[in-house]
Amino acid sequence: MDAVSKQRNVLAECYGLLGQLPVDVADVGGVLERLNGCSFAVQFVSSRDADVLLVRLIKALPCVDDGLVSGLCLLVSNICTKQQVTLEDKTLHTLLEYLLRCLRLCSPWVLPAAVDACGALVYANMARLEPLWEQLLASGGALETLLRPDEPDGKLRLAALRTLGAMTVKGEPPLPDWCTARMLDLLLDCLTDTHCPDPSVPVEALMTSALKSLQKVFSTKWGVRSDQLGRLLGVLKHLSFHGFPGQKSVRCPSLVPSPLCLHLPVPQIAEQFRPVTPKKRRRRHRKAQGDEGDTPQDVESSGKTSWKGASSSDSEFSDSESGQLARQRHQQSSVRRHVYLALRALVKAVDCREMFSYWLHFLPDIPVTLGAPQTQTILLTILRDPNPQVRTVALELLTDIMSHYKPFLGLASHSGVQRTAFRTLSETVAAIIGEVHRCLHLALIAETCPAQTVQLLKCLAAVVSGSPYHRLQAGLLTRLVGDVAALLDHRDLQVQVGSLTVLGAVVGMVPVSRAEVEASLHPQQLLATCASKLLVSDEALRISSTVVRVEALQLLTLLFQGSLLDLRESADKVVAVVRLCLLDAHLAIQLHAIKLLGAFSRELSTSLAATSCTEEAQSLLKLGLDLWLTCALEGSLQRCLQDDSLPVLQAEACSCLASVGSQVWDALPEDRRLVCITLVLALAKDGVDTVVRNAAIRCLGNLCAYASLREDLLFLMDVGDVVLEALGEPSLRMKASWTLSNLTEMLADLRKQGSRTEVPATFLSSLGTAALCLQKDKNHAQANAVRSLGCLLQFFTRDHLGREDIGMLVVKSVDSLIQGLRAGLMKVRWNACYSLGSMLANEDIVAGTNVRPVLDALLGSLVSCSNLKVRIQAATALCAPQTRAAYGSEWATVWRGLLAALEAADQPVDYRELQHQNQLRDQLCLSICHLLALAEAQDISEIESASRDYEGRIFNAFKKALSKEVIRESLKRAHDNLARESDDPCCSKTTRVLLASLLNGDLTELQSQMHSLQVK
Repeated sequence: MDAVSKQRNVLAECYGLLGQLPVDVADVGGVLERLNGCSFAVQFVSSRDADVLLVRLIKALPCVDDGLVSGLCLLVSNICTKQQVTLEDKTLHTLLEYLLRCLRLCSPWVLPAAVDACGALVYANMARLEPLWEQLLASGGALETLLRPDEPDGKLRLAALRTLGAMTVKGEPPLPDWCTARMLDLLLDCLTDTHCPDPSVPVEALMTSALKSLQKVFSTKWGVRSDQLGRLLGVLKHLSFHGFPGQKSVRCPSLVPSPLCLHLPVPQIAEQFRPVTPKKRRRRHRKAQGDEGDTPQDVESSGKTSWKGASSSDSEFSDSESGQLARQRHQQSSVRRHVYLALRALVKAVDCREMFSYWLHFLPDIPVTLGAPQTQTILLTILRDPNPQVRTVALELLTDIMSHYKPFLGLASHSGVQRTAFRTLSETVAAIIGEVHRCLHLALIAETCPAQTVQLLKCLAAVVSGSPYHRLQAGLLTRLVGDVAALLDHRDLQVQVGSLTVLGAVVGMVPVSRAEVEASLHPQQLLATCASKLLVSDEALRISSTVVRVEALQLLTLLFQGSLLDLRESADKVVAVVRLCLLDAHLAIQLHAIKLLGAFSRELSTSLAATSCTEEAQSLLKLGLDLWLTCALEGSLQRCLQDDSLPVLQAEACSCLASVGSQVWDALPEDRRLVCITLVLALAKDGVDTVVRNAAIRCLGNLCAYASLREDLLFLMDVGDVVLEALGEPSLRMKASWTLSNLTEMLADLRKQGSRTEVPATFLSSLGTAALCLQKDKNHAQANAVRSLGCLLQFFTRDHLGREDIGMLVVKSVDSLIQGLRAGLMKVRWNACYSLGSMLANEDIVAGTNVRPVLDALLGSLVSCSNLKVRIQAATALCAPQTRAAYGSEWATVWRGLLAALEAADQPVDYRELQHQNQLRDQLCLSICHLLALAEAQDISEIESASRDYEGRIFNAFKKALSKEVIRESLKRAHDNLARESDDPCCSKTTRVLLASLLNGDLTELQSQMHSLQVK
């Protein structure tokens, strides 16, 4: 019989004894002894057995029998923590009430076991114990009594602290605020009054246990009350230097938020100016050295058996005087370490604006001196703490601060003046960032441990990605780059990876701090260093340095994305790197080599489009051809596209092919182009991995724009078939809608260029129907659908409109676009305005369509839309018709609507919208001039009347816009047209005086003349 069966037989026998009435107390003792003698490492107790067994035991046991109660507590702890059982609510309540009575009646030596049993019951069960919350946590309750400072039994206080920590488990239903606040008060009382009468339990053990419980409370993401936050941070700052050599721990009763942050704004960082942060990499988990307890995540990851946490072991220290001193230092450093772990958990639990106002107490804005006195801050711990584990956790906290509060770091601005009595928040933040740089510089120089150096580099990467160097003291980035560059050839590979990561973060700052990055980096030297790490001939060395080579490829990709490398100077090295890495056996190397090829191709395409020098263009084109023909299209890229076992590689190869650029693509041999098109079309069909299909569909959307494929009707129809098939699948809908809009835009371009390519009407009808179905979506696919409809309306000719299906499509499309003007997504509204403008510019459609609803809808958006970009596009669309006949009887309505919009354009706006407000005013002036340039004789009376009504608005708008040449030219055309159309000069005197005076710039005379006209 195996051990499990034997223990189940023992359980059955005990179960039978307890079922006999009356139950002898001696029998109960025997039952407890036999059950506690079982091995709980194996599962032999079911939830039902545990419920009945424990309830029968407490009914048979008096609370005053210390020995039996101790055995029962041990059994409860073993069953609840080591057996996979779930007790019923009634059983939980009965057991906990019994144990709470035992705490009041039993002898002191039994109490620690009883408290441990309580902890085992409450772990992950607090939500089910609501009736007993008051007895546990209220003033005068069990835990407050056990945690009082004069409690002589230190082990009992430790057990109570463990029980308090067991009440909060990540993932469980949250407790009410009063419960959590009460727990926090109890823990802070323990940390504030650290007196312990029991010499067998060090004060540091109580502190560490309380700090662990704090971490568990914060891990539930409970928001600390403002009135508790100051006291909490004061206690933690006081304990962060507990036992710190050469430092006296200064008690901080309560911290107050910095007055500089009372009205702290929430900075908005535009997407195009966000620094590119390197992607985080999974690293091997390293087991922490020493026995200093759990991290905040340990409890959740280790199951029920770890609810007590790990206690510090002192067995490694001898009993000699030096051993006792080492033990004490170990315990003190454990306190400091758990303080920083608690602060890390607090960062994620408290609102960032409220918490940022307190961080100024933890980070200095003056230099950290080497001699006394020293400001006690996180930076001092990083530089001077003798325990490497404490320094590591302090670095992790600093990394969290720099990452979590990155938007507030953007407030920094170095004024350049010497320190004064008052410092603004921007200057203070700039000084703090400067001190962080100085501290990390000193730490990097002094550190010899590779693991510590890696953590320093990780922190530096977070600091770099959040620092606005263009507004900071000059030289910070240059010194930082010099420190990191010296570690590129470090013997430890992880240090090399960290160095490359930091340099990648520096390159990622290009959008906002290009001048500082270019001054501190030497891109060509960096390229040479990365190439030397990638072009390693020794196979064994290449395999061992895979992580370094991946990081080097990522850094090269960022350098090209930031336009920091000269294409012609770097081409040879890039070609060699890409060719070798595409043949590498490691998937990550191939993947990032393809990304590097794509980044280089995008930069090359941008340079080709920007250059006007024929010789330079030919040189760049030859460079692009060499790159693609010798590196990618000799077989490597085709092999990646055809390898169905590596969908990630297939998707990246499609994305890379989409970046080749029109000019390079058109210059490639036809057979290579046909192979690529065939492979991508195949990957976009049904039956392929979703990620790969999305990438292939996006690639086809880019290829549509290339000149050699734009007039290839068969290719366009193949793309259309792929898109129509993909639109039916939700996971492909977004990319397919974008490709559909690109495809229809190419068709519209064919119409603009006067191409004679005949596109089948059935194909056009299918595209339009698909776009109409997409228009019902409530996301960015709707914006793509609106754009597609506008392009189709621009493409249709008189011959198309003769077909019934196309005619119905036009009517439905116009109605759909009008509805799009009322969409919730502003991009949809903007696209709807643009598309309606395209429709109004198509004379064939306007001739057979009632444009009144279109013009009314555009005028409504022009006056009432809250988004100024949409209003600008609406004003542009209203001047799309190129003939007076296109407006019909609505000309006067549009004329007065534009003048009324001038008044709406002058309403106060946010300062960030001032630029758009000026653009709106300019566009309104252009639209007004456009209508006047098309006006005919019958419109003169309406022009006269409206000009007098809106004289002041017209004057103010044109006064601000006349500095632009395009508006002066439009104004001249309007003036000349009115002069031709007016038979009687007196009839148009008001308007002609207005236009002539504006055109001549004589605004003072204009005011006087307009006043005299009104008097007459």
